[in-house]
Amino acid sequence: MRALARARESMSTDLQSAAPSEGPQSASPEALAQVIRDLEWQCRECPGSAELHVRLGMAHAMNFDAVRSVESLEAALAADPNHFEARLQYAGMQARLGHPDRAEEEAAAALELATAAEEVAAARRLVEEAQRLKRENRPARVAGKSLWLPLLALLLILAALRLLR
Repeated sequence: MRALARARESMSTDLQSAAPSEGPQSASPEALAQVIRDLEWQCRECPGSAELHVRLGMAHAMNFDAVRSVESLEAALAADPNHFEARLQYAGMQARLGHPDRAEEEAAAALELATAAEEVAAARRLVEEAQRLKRENRPARVAGKSLWLPLLALLLILAALRLLR
């Protein structure tokens, strides 16, 4: 338990130092990598801490590693299914990854767990975003990048292979 207390004290300081005042997008890769290493160690020391797993998931998201972010958030939910922040962050990742049904479900669960006005507002916004994505019947774009160019390149390669036969 001492490791958990020490982790809580250092967590916010580490994330703040990795993410300068301009925001998390401007964190140096080295500082972010160190924060991730520290959080991974802390998660190994306290595997039942949903809070640590959420922080690790957020750090992975800042590092543009969606797979590891989702894994960490799922570990947080496994540790504590009633952890508001874990539900909310997991719902947000699902929305960004193009799974609006799952995002809406998780955001609704977060809304039920919300205890403060800010939490209710954040969960409602996420429910509305997931519903909007469902209405538009299209998944969210990951990191603002279109998949048309890679798809076109793949089709051209397949067409060239067919011509070579």
